[in-house]
Amino acid sequence: MASLNELTYIYNTLMSHMHAERLDDIIIDLADGIFQRETRMLLDYGLFRSQIDHLVFAASDSLSADCGVRRLSMAGYPLRAVSGQVAQSPALLREVEEVTGYPCLNWDQVITRISEFLPKPLYSKAVGTSVGLLR
Repeated sequence: MASLNELTYIYNTLMSHMHAERLDDIIIDLADGIFQRETRMLLDYGLFRSQIDHLVFAASDSLSADCGVRRLSMAGYPLRAVSGQVAQSPALLREVEEVTGYPCLNWDQVITRISEFLPKPLYSKAVGTSVGLLR
């Protein structure tokens, strides 16, 4: 398990390398659930939070979508949509949109909609399900 100091060092080092490349936009994937220890520490890290311009939350079902949306919204994250396994079922998709008030998008729709958030077309290929966009 990483300590907070180790985690923030890793994050800051990665961000320094990415900024040195003069990237316009950075897409990151937090693969573990928001309650997993290191993910939770990163989400609570003020610098990380301040650098997120857009967030798409991946959920497996409507209950986790509702809980995740509430937690991330209360923490001040700029949530834009819900995605993940929950978007594979039309019935669950509608339920999530109704419960959370956010669009529920499959992965192809997430990639398409990212261009709405960014100032120019996105050329890099994104992999994963939980996406935070940094600028």
